[in-house]
Amino acid sequence: MEVPQKKNEVNKEVWLKEVYAFRELCEQLSGVSITAEKLKESIKLVNKKRRLMQQINEFRKLDNPPISGLDALLIAQIALNQDIHKFNNGCEALIAELKERADEGISAYETSGPRIMMAGTPSPMGNAKVHYVVESSGMQVVVDESCTGLRYFRDLVDETPADLDGMITAIADRYFKIDCPCFSPNKERIENVLNTIKEYRVQGVVQNILSFCHGFNIEAKAIENKLGEVNIPSLKIVTDYSDEDIEQLRVRIESFNEVMTGGESIPA
Repeated sequence: MEVPQKKNEVNKEVWLKEVYAFRELCEQLSGVSITAEKLKESIKLVNKKRRLMQQINEFRKLDNPPISGLDALLIAQIALNQDIHKFNNGCEALIAELKERADEGISAYETSGPRIMMAGTPSPMGNAKVHYVVESSGMQVVVDESCTGLRYFRDLVDETPADLDGMITAIADRYFKIDCPCFSPNKERIENVLNTIKEYRVQGVVQNILSFCHGFNIEAKAIENKLGEVNIPSLKIVTDYSDEDIEQLRVRIESFNEVMTGGESIPA
């Protein structure tokens, strides 16, 4: 699909046409017509999935989060692959368990540590090394600002349209809101980062950039500058899927933890 680079009305019209073309292609490949009734049901089902993930992430705002950043990441990774009905059922069971743990004051962490936001590119299934090193270095990942984080489930599709055209437009509008660096300018992302820092009481930000994801790598400087204005320490990590650099990352991340707790400098 052709993704626009700007967010003006012309680009919005181009994107809507792309969504309509995608609908036609799906019908051709599947041999199944997309009706208003079926699409309405699907919109509600996927919105339910997003709401459940929102509820899970609410627990990460607590002083003693009952779920770790690693486990929260795994949930987001599974969300991209698992049957949606099974996933929603699993989320409902998990929410009940997390509520019990929160009521009993059970934390996912043995010791308290700086509250960290993971920002930048997504971490798909099988890639959790930066989260692992951050949390095994004494910090708590309390929120993910990525496509395997808030960007995936933050916004819902409007469920009010009753006609097919209205629903397709609502879907297009939802994805047009995404604050990915593929859009320029991307002021929404900086605003969302600052709001999320306040909401989750973030003390430091790790920008996890996948190699060759140039949009996030370039925008990392703007994020770093804005974080500096509000006195939030940040660290940019550029890496790939391999584990070969894990100990090098650990040196930098542990030094970043010292910044959080002891005021030391961050190695370049």
